[in-house]
Amino acid sequence: MIKYEVSKFNEVVIDKKTILIEKGYIQELAKKISNVIPQRNNRYNKTVVTKTSLGDIKLTLNKITYDNYTELIQQLVSLTNTISSSEDIHDILTSINSRTMFIDLSTKIYMELIKSNDLFLDAAKKDFNSLYDNINHVISLVSTETDYDKLCKNNKKLDNIKNKVIFYTTLSSYNLDTITLSELAVLIENILVDMSHFVKIEIVYNIISMKIDDMKQNPRWNKIIETLEHIREKEGIISNKILFKTMDILDLIENQI
Repeated sequence: MIKYEVSKFNEVVIDKKTILIEKGYIQELAKKISNVIPQRNNRYNKTVVTKTSLGDIKLTLNKITYDNYTELIQQLVSLTNTISSSEDIHDILTSINSRTMFIDLSTKIYMELIKSNDLFLDAAKKDFNSLYDNINHVISLVSTETDYDKLCKNNKKLDNIKNKVIFYTTLSSYNLDTITLSELAVLIENILVDMSHFVKIEIVYNIISMKIDDMKQNPRWNKIIETLEHIREKEGIISNKILFKTMDILDLIENQI
């Protein structure tokens, strides 16, 4: 190692436009420096964050049927049991609860995801609690839309909402601390307050038709029947679609008594 006395580099003569220093020292130092390859030591190891592909999860999810359920459910659980992104979990939940077919299978699948990862239960609770607001929001989009393409898209959202309600109605059978029949009864009461769209009474019909025996044990049941009877009396005020569906519900109830 060659050492240079620092004081030598302080021997600077300053002119107005130039700075002069002993050239020999500078040339020697420049020569040594040019032969040096800088070495950098990383103080920290680089952390690589990996993320399960949602594509893999959805692909596995879409493959599951009643026949191959046992074979594929463990594969799905393995892909999702360490997932922590609330956005991704909500995306998976939406893929499951908006299905138009195999609702029983969908709820069975989702219960397995809940067992392996509590975040799936948290997502379902939050989504269920916002169900009433989401119903009204989508209905408002359809009611005010005049553009045909947008109307079709919003009608698709209405179908998804109806499927979602069926999903949670089925999920209520699994004895969770939330998403219960009591909360579904509250949802029915809230929906019946304002019959502004046919989809509302259709949602009520779907819940009651699926859980009528259990619903009859609920303290809110008599109030629900009274409200339905009051809606039936509004002939000429409400649409025929709502009127006829209300009568269907009451007929269903009377035939069960």
